[in-house]
Amino acid sequence: MANKRRLQRIFICFIVVVFTFVIAGCVKTDNNESISNESYESNESNANTDYTDEKDGYTMDIKYSEDGKFDFTITPKVQVYSDDAFYQPFKNIFDLTAITGTVNPKRAYHNFATIEYNKREGGAYIYSNNPEMLAVEDVGQAIIRNYNMQGEYIFTFEHSNHTGEFFYLGYQLYNTGDTDAVVTVYNIGYQEKGEWLGQKSWSDYFNYKFILPDDYFLSNGSVNPIYFGCDYIDYTPRVFEPVTVTVPAGEYIYILGGTTADAYNNTNIGKTANLRVENGRCANGAVKFSVQGGTVQGSFYCYDNASQVIANPAEQGYIVNRNGTNYAAQYKGTDYKQGLIESNITFIVNDLTQKGKLPVKYVKEYDPNHTAKNTPYAPYSPITKSVSGNTWQTSLNPNNAPDAIGTDMMVFEYIDTDGNPIIIDNVHADGVGQPANTGNWMVQYTDNFNLVNVGDTARTFRIYKKGAMSGALFTMVRNDKGEIMDARMKANPYYFESLDKVFYGVDKSLLFQKNGYFWFKVADGRPYMDVVDERSLVCEITVAPMSMERISVDYLILGNSNGGILHWVEVS
Repeated sequence: MANKRRLQRIFICFIVVVFTFVIAGCVKTDNNESISNESYESNESNANTDYTDEKDGYTMDIKYSEDGKFDFTITPKVQVYSDDAFYQPFKNIFDLTAITGTVNPKRAYHNFATIEYNKREGGAYIYSNNPEMLAVEDVGQAIIRNYNMQGEYIFTFEHSNHTGEFFYLGYQLYNTGDTDAVVTVYNIGYQEKGEWLGQKSWSDYFNYKFILPDDYFLSNGSVNPIYFGCDYIDYTPRVFEPVTVTVPAGEYIYILGGTTADAYNNTNIGKTANLRVENGRCANGAVKFSVQGGTVQGSFYCYDNASQVIANPAEQGYIVNRNGTNYAAQYKGTDYKQGLIESNITFIVNDLTQKGKLPVKYVKEYDPNHTAKNTPYAPYSPITKSVSGNTWQTSLNPNNAPDAIGTDMMVFEYIDTDGNPIIIDNVHADGVGQPANTGNWMVQYTDNFNLVNVGDTARTFRIYKKGAMSGALFTMVRNDKGEIMDARMKANPYYFESLDKVFYGVDKSLLFQKNGYFWFKVADGRPYMDVVDERSLVCEITVAPMSMERISVDYLILGNSNGGILHWVEVS
């Protein structure tokens, strides 16, 4: 019995020793892990020392805190431009304000990019689209006029000929003073035949070729039949060098279009003079110019004989109704700021920022009660509304479109047919008491993007601009040196409400009915409406870890297009 108890005590002691050893081993393992972690954190802390990184175009300062977070400050440098920038109407100017933030590497960096548009100060933008379809009554008339012109201007127009005969269109500068006027033309484009959107005129204006959709031409060089009726061409413009002309007192020149026989010194800017707009054709034009000295009157004339211009007829004013035709939703006038709408937009991501569309926020102004203010030129009472989401919309009156930002829209000052001053804008009804049907056609936008990656892994940003299905959008991508990286014409095929409305000559076997419309099918058999979003991609850029890329996207809605552009940015 004693031996048995002794064996039990030995066994119990053995169990205690083993148990103690196991526990000690477990504790030792945990300590090793803890020590290892402390060592890792210590090493990480030692590695995460504050630093300043001088980059191409900016400086990045990083300051770490004890909790593993870090503060960053990105200080942009003044841009140094390449030669490309000087052939464009406007340089892309990035904001020099420092970009700051605090990053917790263990959490997704989440910020709403602020979207805000401003018109560049200085100069003026002159727009003519009323009446859009010029009739016999418009021949021999000053469609629009400006007085006492000094400084920089952009003039642009889109009109079609419905007179039954040819006519000339020309923007004339007449020096009515007693001293010389010095006129310089910087960019110019004029198109009086071909398709109606102004592909050629705007390519000339920007001095650059805009590439057509990748599937516009087939492998044999012929036009893809899904683009039936679009009539675009593979066009490479000449590069226009600025031209300066001194206009003596009492003389006039045309800076766009017109005729040489009656112009001072037979001036012909950019070879745009003496071009007849034939009946049934559409003309588009744009010119950027400056005026110094003299007393200068600017007039846009429609005429078929120079004697009509020499008579210096009175200006028409904004035509609302004429001979039973309503022209109220077509406008003309002058916005006394530059014809450039620009923004500076910053997106910041890290490794944990989810892929997909990035969040944005903006403030819009609109009058929710505008329908009750339906008399001509009635003033609105706008209120502000904060909007957040993952898209934003431009190029529409915010009273007509609930998601339109509105701060980008042009303001047209002019006169009515009786000579009374009027304003067409977001805060007034138009000539028939409706919200202005403005779409910022033929106005250049520049979005300057700061794309920031504060993570340890490269991230790719994709920028999208989705124009209206009807019409076309020009897009251009430039870096912070003003160098052009890409330029595209975002053009879509036509679509139809019914088979009865399909153009004569269209192969109807290429059409697909979806959502109440007939769409052309793309090469993989999908209806075009299913590929619109993916074809709205403008550029894709990969940003290295702890870096920023600055890229600008210029865009412009061509004439005879519908207004409205939907924007978004994705990260992957």
